[in-house]
Amino acid sequence: MLRNKMLPKFLVYFLVLYAYGSLYILVQLNFPVEKALFLCSISFLFICLLLEILFPFRKDWLFYKDKQSWNDIFLYLFNTLIIVKANSLLQLIKMKLNIHFSIWPAEIPFIFQVLLAFLVFDFFYYLFHRLSHTLYFLWMFHAVHHSSNTMHLLKSNRSNLFFDAVPYLFLTIFPLAFLSPPKEVVVIMGYTLGIFSFLTHCNIKLDFPVWWEYFFVSPKIHYMHHLKTPENLIGYNFSTVTLFWDKLFGTYRHYHQPENMEVGIEKNPVHASVFWQIFYPFKR
Repeated sequence: MLRNKMLPKFLVYFLVLYAYGSLYILVQLNFPVEKALFLCSISFLFICLLLEILFPFRKDWLFYKDKQSWNDIFLYLFNTLIIVKANSLLQLIKMKLNIHFSIWPAEIPFIFQVLLAFLVFDFFYYLFHRLSHTLYFLWMFHAVHHSSNTMHLLKSNRSNLFFDAVPYLFLTIFPLAFLSPPKEVVVIMGYTLGIFSFLTHCNIKLDFPVWWEYFFVSPKIHYMHHLKTPENLIGYNFSTVTLFWDKLFGTYRHYHQPENMEVGIEKNPVHASVFWQIFYPFKR
């Protein structure tokens, strides 16, 4: 286990500055938004993977030592492909229903619109995520995400397609979509979700600022959510970006001795093969 001094806080600021600075520069250079988002996300991913190799929080969590990493990559690509198609269907449903609300506060400053979008998204994400830990039917699907005994960047999108990946899209993005926020708000929010997903699962020896961990999820806070303890079947730290709903509903737990954390599921029922990680709940 590693007990060395954490990397300086400025590296956190560098990562955040790079994520949004590179996106801003590409947009200013007239790159198509979709291409700019893709390039920035991929480059951010590879920077974090390099930092995991150079400065791992725990060496026993290194992704290239994890035999399940190929499964994680496959699940990421497979789920992303289906989610893209599902998102197209979602937009089609919205258009067919022709339902529009005019209650979005488009007159308030842009940064507050983004924060509002996160609060709305995080509420529905929090609700469905908490139900996934309290209803056995949903837990069978969500267990795939918790079945790993390591934490690293590739675990961020390790999820079961049927009742984990696609339902999250419909039950979190769909309510927000009907409020019709500006496209720029949705783009920044979607991009930030990807960045946070990478950061909160990363195996990098990062020391996040105190103010950050008061408002936002950090890796060590999210490690607590993956603890291999019986009470974690009920769970805590369900949020994906902000800690607002966890703190409001009393499900926030601060980390303790993260270097000694055991993550995963006690007597893990999820099979190691990628086939059964997709279809395991139906077998059950």
